[in-house]
Amino acid sequence: MSRLFPQPCPELPDFQSLVVKGLYDASAPVHLLLSHITQHPDATVILLTPSREQFKESLVELNDEWISQNSGHGRVCAVAQRTEIFYPPTLAHLRLLLSMLHEYHGVVHHPKTTLASAPSMLVLHEISSYFNAPSSEATVAAYLSVISSALALTSSWSPQWFQSWWYSTRGLLI
Repeated sequence: MSRLFPQPCPELPDFQSLVVKGLYDASAPVHLLLSHITQHPDATVILLTPSREQFKESLVELNDEWISQNSGHGRVCAVAQRTEIFYPPTLAHLRLLLSMLHEYHGVVHHPKTTLASAPSMLVLHEISSYFNAPSSEATVAAYLSVISSALALTSSWSPQWFQSWWYSTRGLLI
């Protein structure tokens, strides 16, 4: 089962979609991805987060003991290689990426957006940060549009075993 924290901790129940609202450790997405891939040997996962620097800084600041002790082990490194992390910096970039990701079926091949096979998990991490700045794009409609785009993307992938996950720490309407 998937987890948000290192063991020992409660497992998440089986689900197709999950929204996590509220505070959680910066390492929660990492534990979620690694625990999911460990349970599914053929799985790949994708994490979308707005800022590489902010994601890295929050992990370093937290100094997760489990990650510090285990990240260099071969088993953990092998599992981590089946993750793909994208850092779309703006809402427009996120929308573009969601519209371009696709499985390869012999038609269009782009090295960054063409996937060899459908991932079993998509994590939209800190998507609320796209809507923090006051702008004409930061609307409930825009937020729902991003969620709809992610759902459309995941439904277009092979139905092998896909699960979708959304994270919000800012209390937006979902």
